[in-house]
Amino acid sequence: MRLSCALLVFCTCANAVSIKHSVRSGLKQPNPQILVLFVELSKLIISAIFLFGEKRFGIVGENTCLDAVSVSNFFLFAVPGILYTFCNNVPYIILRKMELGTYVMLSTIKIPTTATLMWLMLGKRLSRTQLYGVLLLGVGTVISLLDFHDGIALAGPTHAYLLTFLSALLSAFAAVWSEYMLKSSPQSINLQNMQLYFHSTLANMFFIGLTHGANFFAGFSSGLPDIADVGAWSSVVTLTGVGLLTSLVMKYADNILKLFLSGASMCVSRLLACVLFGDTFTTSHAIGLALVLFASYIY
Repeated sequence: MRLSCALLVFCTCANAVSIKHSVRSGLKQPNPQILVLFVELSKLIISAIFLFGEKRFGIVGENTCLDAVSVSNFFLFAVPGILYTFCNNVPYIILRKMELGTYVMLSTIKIPTTATLMWLMLGKRLSRTQLYGVLLLGVGTVISLLDFHDGIALAGPTHAYLLTFLSALLSAFAAVWSEYMLKSSPQSINLQNMQLYFHSTLANMFFIGLTHGANFFAGFSSGLPDIADVGAWSSVVTLTGVGLLTSLVMKYADNILKLFLSGASMCVSRLLACVLFGDTFTTSHAIGLALVLFASYIY
């Protein structure tokens, strides 16, 4: 599990950096829906391969039979599948309008949102210390997002903030729903992942069709990234890793551990944004980052 956690932090940081690199590359901007479709198909295929391996080698304690899939459970996986489809598209859109560091710090809103939904939906109550951590994290996030250079103002376009907040809310809801689904059945995690990624693949194809209509294949080919766009292709690889590893953590641990990992990866990504892309790092950013780190620690 330690290796899975370390890999999840690495993939999360690498994914944010890869997307920003693709945006700044000067190459033709790919259609985010096409990239996310590649991600969902990759996760579906990898889960199928792992499931075949489980059945082939007869791993004890894992129910790998397709007969174990009930109709109700299958369709319940559609909820997080569709929501994750939307959320996975958002970074490709937001990072064209916002600095990576600002987006990363704004994304920390997922942590208190997920914690609140875990309490409301799963009955997991927070201790007093954890509540203080959530409040402190909110304060740190707000401070890091304000630009005090020319008076108090948001460090980015308003619509980008609203879209990121919406993505954080939907992502948190999908995460809590996924944890419930993953733990409510003795099915193999790979069999459960196949159901989840089937729905997300189908949803993404539906949205592509909705966007391009009768010109589906023309829109698909025109939306492909250039072969030389290393950032776009690496974002597909890293986002695939994030999805598979997140399921693993939620199946055998819980969203609490995932929240800690999210806090760690966001802080690392914030620093990488300054080093690799020259994002501004003001006093408010430093104070906000310090509060987020401390809040994650006490949480």
